[in-house]
Amino acid sequence: MLRRIGQTARLGWQCLGALPQLHLAEVCEHAYEVAGRSAFFIALTLGCTGAIMVVQAASQAAGVLGDVSPIGGIFLQLLVSDFGPLVTSLLLAARCGAGVAASI
Repeated sequence: MLRRIGQTARLGWQCLGALPQLHLAEVCEHAYEVAGRSAFFIALTLGCTGAIMVVQAASQAAGVLGDVSPIGGIFLQLLVSDFGPLVTSLLLAARCGAGVAASI
């Protein structure tokens, strides 16, 4: 997992190096507007979505497996590694799109 984070950070650094000169204050301000103010919204949505997925998976697996105790850990791993980044990027894209549409 740390390797994946390092690769992502290196890619981001290379992308920033390829851009023309940026005004750091503006970049930080826009990053805060997009990500900082969306953190509560994203955490709440991911928490509710994760809880619903675990409850549904447990109810489906109860008839097949009988023991549903490992389902929470398995779904936590699935949410963090695969589903979390997908939903986070979709929510940020929707919020940015709504902001652009509102400014027009």
